[in-house]
Amino acid sequence: MDFSHLLAGYDGVFHLAAIASPVVAQQQWAWAHSVNQSASVRIFLMKLVDGKRATLALMYR
Repeated sequence: MDFSHLLAGYDGVFHLAAIASPVVAQQQWAWAHSVNQSASVRIFLMKLVDGKRATLALMYR
């Protein structure tokens, strides 16, 4: 019996899985990184606004 066609099919599946896995991981990293960046910018802006409020409160005391 010749099983070469089965091995070729499995090899193709493994090849696709090997390509797809890093691509999915990279997309998930990019999404998480953009979420982290957005959160960092939001925190920075909140601190900036709070700092301005504190400065204004001291100026108009």
